[in-house]
Amino acid sequence: MKSFFILLLVLLNSTAQAQNLNVSGTVKSATDNVPMIGVTVMITGSSTGTVTDLDGNYALRNVPAGATLQFSYVGYVSQKISVNGQVHINVTMHEDSKTIDEIVVIGYGVQKKSDVTGAISSVKSDDLLNSPISDAASALQGRVSGVQVVNNSGAPGTAPTIRVRGYSSNGSSNPLYIVDGLKVSDISYLDPSSIKSMEILKDAASAAIYGAEAGNGVILITTKNGDKGKTKISFDAQWTFSSLSKKIDLMNAEQFKKFYSEGAGETFTQLYNTYNIEGTDTDWQDEMYETGKIQKYNLGLQGGNDQGTFFMTIGYMNNDGMIKMDKDYYQRVTAQINASYKLRPWLEVGTSNTLTHSKSSTLSEDSRYGLMRGIVLADPLTPVYYNTLPSYMENNIANGMHPIQAADGRYYGYSWQLGGASNPLAMVENQTLAYKRAFVNGMTYANITPIKNLVFTTRLGYTMGSLNENDFHPIYLDAYDSSADTDLRLVNGTYQTVYYQWENFANYSLKTKAGDFSIMAGMSYSDYEQNNSGGLTNAVSSNANNFYYLDYSTNGADDYVTGGKTKRRQIAYYGRFGWSFLNRYNAQFNFRADSYDSAYLDLNHNWGYFPSVSIGWTFSNEPFMKNLVGKAFTYGKFRGSYGVNGSISNLGGYMYAATLQTGQYDISSNTANTAYWLDNKLYQGTYPSNSLANPKLRWERSKQIDFGLDLRFFNDRLSTTIDYYHKLTDGLLIQSVSPLSTGTKTVYQNLGKVINSGVEIELEWRDNIGDFSYGIKGNIATVNNKVEEYRGKDTRLGGSGLLAASSQLTYFEEGYPLWYIRGYQLDGIDPQTGAPIYHDFDGVDGISEADRTDLGSAIPDFTYGITLTAAYKGFDLSIYGTGASGNKLVYGMMSTSDQVWNNRPQFLYEGRWTSAGSAATMPSAQYQIYDPRFYNSNAFVFDASFFKIKQIQFGYTLPKNLLQKIGIETVRTFVSLDNFFTFTDYPGSDPEVNGSGSAYSALAIDYGGYPMSKSVSFGVNVSF
Repeated sequence: MKSFFILLLVLLNSTAQAQNLNVSGTVKSATDNVPMIGVTVMITGSSTGTVTDLDGNYALRNVPAGATLQFSYVGYVSQKISVNGQVHINVTMHEDSKTIDEIVVIGYGVQKKSDVTGAISSVKSDDLLNSPISDAASALQGRVSGVQVVNNSGAPGTAPTIRVRGYSSNGSSNPLYIVDGLKVSDISYLDPSSIKSMEILKDAASAAIYGAEAGNGVILITTKNGDKGKTKISFDAQWTFSSLSKKIDLMNAEQFKKFYSEGAGETFTQLYNTYNIEGTDTDWQDEMYETGKIQKYNLGLQGGNDQGTFFMTIGYMNNDGMIKMDKDYYQRVTAQINASYKLRPWLEVGTSNTLTHSKSSTLSEDSRYGLMRGIVLADPLTPVYYNTLPSYMENNIANGMHPIQAADGRYYGYSWQLGGASNPLAMVENQTLAYKRAFVNGMTYANITPIKNLVFTTRLGYTMGSLNENDFHPIYLDAYDSSADTDLRLVNGTYQTVYYQWENFANYSLKTKAGDFSIMAGMSYSDYEQNNSGGLTNAVSSNANNFYYLDYSTNGADDYVTGGKTKRRQIAYYGRFGWSFLNRYNAQFNFRADSYDSAYLDLNHNWGYFPSVSIGWTFSNEPFMKNLVGKAFTYGKFRGSYGVNGSISNLGGYMYAATLQTGQYDISSNTANTAYWLDNKLYQGTYPSNSLANPKLRWERSKQIDFGLDLRFFNDRLSTTIDYYHKLTDGLLIQSVSPLSTGTKTVYQNLGKVINSGVEIELEWRDNIGDFSYGIKGNIATVNNKVEEYRGKDTRLGGSGLLAASSQLTYFEEGYPLWYIRGYQLDGIDPQTGAPIYHDFDGVDGISEADRTDLGSAIPDFTYGITLTAAYKGFDLSIYGTGASGNKLVYGMMSTSDQVWNNRPQFLYEGRWTSAGSAATMPSAQYQIYDPRFYNSNAFVFDASFFKIKQIQFGYTLPKNLLQKIGIETVRTFVSLDNFFTFTDYPGSDPEVNGSGSAYSALAIDYGGYPMSKSVSFGVNVSF
C-alpha cells in the first residue's frame, strides 16, 4: 500500500510539472522600438519574477499555463498578459500619459503637467540631437506653434531671432531667456547636446512671474543632470559638408552688354570700347562660394548615487563657411559642469556652469558696400584677376593708382567704373572682422528643507566675460580710383562684462480636504556692468595681417580712443499661489513687482506691477464623463488665463532724461567740437543733448488673454492642443519731434499700441505595428498683427529703406501691420515708351509720395511645421519641415543711387520692355536705370511664402549583443540631409535671410545677407 501511495504522488507531481511552462520574450518601447532594460516581469499572485536584461530579454521557469504575467516599468503603462499556454511572449510598452513629461519647469519652481493652466510648449533633448545647428534657438524652428525663428544671416556663428506670438514692439521683440535660473541675453553659447528641455511660456499668465521683462514671452532652458547608477561615458562626432543652397539668377556678360546698350546707349558703348573688356564672363557666385565644412565633437561623463549626481561635457565645433579665403568661420569650445549633492537630509547644494571660448571671423552684409551684396551686384565683365594688365590699368598705375594685388602677385580685376569695391574676392582678402569671446555663465544654489513640504532656495547666478574685436578695412576698397593705399580703418575694441543675480524664494505645498495648495514667494536682485575701451586709426605700417593692431599706427595718422561704462541694477518681489482639487479643478495666481535704477527710468516712476490669473478644468475626470472616457476619448482639459507683462528691452541710456554731452555745440552748423579755446587754454566743454526730458517715460506693457484646450484620444496615441490668444501692447517707445520752442529736436514718449492675436494648434499621433513604430507631429499658428494706435506728430513713422537711398520703404502706422511695406503700385508698362505706369491714388497730376500704398508685410499670416519619425529593428528615420505663408519681402539690393553698371537679376532682364508694342512686365532698361520710384514699387515686392524640409535623417543602432563583449553600451550612426529642399517663389537666395541685422524696421527688406546652406552630415554616437 505504501508503495502505491508513493507511485501516486510521483504521477501527480509529473502531471503538475507537465502543466508548467518556460516562458521567454523581449520587451520594447513603443516610442522608438528600442529594447527596454530593467522591466519587471512578475507572475501575478506570486513572488516569482525577473527583470529584462540589456537586450530587453526575459525568461521565467515553471510558469503555470493559465497564469498571468505583469510587465511594469516606471513611466510606462503596466500590462497584464495571460499566458494561455504560450512559451514566447513579446511585449511593447507605452509611455504613461499621466507621467510622461509630468514635471514642467516654470518660473522659480516646477509643476505637474496635469496642473498646468497656462500656454506652455516644450522641446526635449531628443529634438536637438544630431543636427548641424550650433545654437539652441535654431532647434525651435517649426517645432512649436506660435514661435517664429527668423534667420537674419546664415553665416557661421550667427544665431537667429526668436519671436513668440508675433511682433509686439516697434523695437526689440526678443523673448526673455532663462538658463537654469540665470537670465541671459541670448542662448547661442549653449551646445545643444547639453540641453535637457526648453519650455516656452507663451501666455501672460505663465510669464507674469518674470514681470517687466516677459512681455515678449519667456524661454526656460534646463541643462542636463546626471542619472543615478554607474558612471556613463558618451562620445558624439559629426562631420558636415555645406554648399550654397540656391544661386540667384543673374545676367551673364552678353545680357549685361545688351541691357546697358539699351539703357545707357553711347555712354556704355564708349566705356566698353575704352576698357576693352571683350571676352570676360565672370560668374561671381561660382568664384566666391566653395564647400563649407563643420566638425563637431562632444565627450560626456555622468553618474551619481543616492547622495548626488554629476554631469560634465566638453565640446568642440569648427564651422568653416562657404566663402573662399577662410574669412568666415566660427570655432567654439564649450564645457558644461553640473552637479548636485545632498549634504544633509535637509540640505542640497548644486551648481550649473557653462564655460565658452570662441573665435570667429565675419563678413560685411547689410551695408552699401557689403560683401554679400557685392557678390550679387558685381558685373560679369570684370575679371577676378588680370593675367595680363590691360593698357588702361597700366596707365592708371603710372598715374599713381595703387590697385590691390593677390598673394600670388597678380592684380585683382577692377571694375571700369567702381574700382576695387566691385571685386568681392579682393574685398574678402583685404578685410578682417574678427572676434574673440570668453564667457562663464553659471548658477550655484542651496535648497534647504527646514520642515516637511517647505523648501527655501537661495542661489547666485553670474556671467563674466570678455569680447575682443579687430576690424580692419582698407578705405581704398571703397574708392573708385584706389589712389590712396595708406588710407584705411583699423578698430581694436575690448568689452568686459560682469553680471550677477541673487535670488531667495520659498516653495510650500499642502494637501487638505479642500484641495492641494502651493505657495511661492521670493525676491531677486541683479547688477550688470560692462566696461569698454577701444581705439581707431587710419594708417598702419603695413597691410600685412601682423600689423592689424594699433601699436603699428604710423606717425601722422589720425588716432582716436574711446571708452565707457554701462551699469544697471534691478530688484523684484514676486509670489505665486496655486490650487488643485480632485484632479479636476486648478487655479493659479501670480504677482511680481519690478524696480529699476535711474539708468532706465526716473526714480519717481520706476516701479511696475504685473499680476496674472489662470484656471484649468480637467473635464474628462468629471463623474458625468465616466461613460464617455474610454479608448476613443481619453483626456480633456480647458484652460483660461489673463495677465500683464512688461518689456524693458527698448529702454536704457537715460532716455527719459535731458543729458549733457562733452564738447562745444555749434548751433549754426549743428555740430559739436570736442574742445574749445579760452584765453589761449584748451577746455573741455559740454552742451545739451538733442533729446528732451520725459520723466514719465515707462516700459511697454502687454495685456493678454488666452483660452486653451488639451485633448487626447485612442489611448493617448492622438493628442492635440488648441489655443486662442489676444495680446495688446501699450506704451511703445517712439522718438518723436518736439516743438521748436523747446530748442531741442526729439523726445522719447510712449505713443503706440500694437495688437497680436491668433490661433495655435499642435497635433501628434504615435503608434506602433509590431516592431515598427512611427509618429507624426504637426503645428500651425496664425497671427494677426496691427498697430492699434499711434499718437505721433505725423501720420506715420518712417522705418528703413533701400541702401544708399534717402526714402523709407517700411512704416509704422495706425491700422496697419508693424513696419509694413509702403511704396508705389506698378499698374503696368506703357507699350509705346516702356515707361512704368504707377497708380495715382491721390488724384493729383503726377506721381508723388502721397501715391504710395500698402504693399504687404513681412509678418506671415501663419507659420507651420511637421515632423515624421519611424523606427524598425534598430533603423530610424526622421523628417521635419517648416514653413510660412502670407509674408512679403522686398528684393532690396538695388537702388538708383549706386546701381549703374551693376549686375541685375533675370526677372528684370527678361521682363523688360524692348520696343514699341512689345508686351512687358518691367520698364525699359533706361527707366530701370534712372527712375528711383521703380525700386520703391511693388515690382520688387515678392511673396516670400515658403516650405522647407529642414532635415531628413536616417540612422542605425547596432545590436547590443554585438557590443557587450567590448564594453560598449550603444553605437548609433546616421546620415542627414539639411535644408536640401525649399519651395518658394521668391527670386532671392533665401526667403528666410535678409541681412537686416538688428534693424527691426528692416525685416521686410532683403539686403543680401549671408545665404543659408544646404548640407550633408555624417555622425556617430557611442556610449559606454
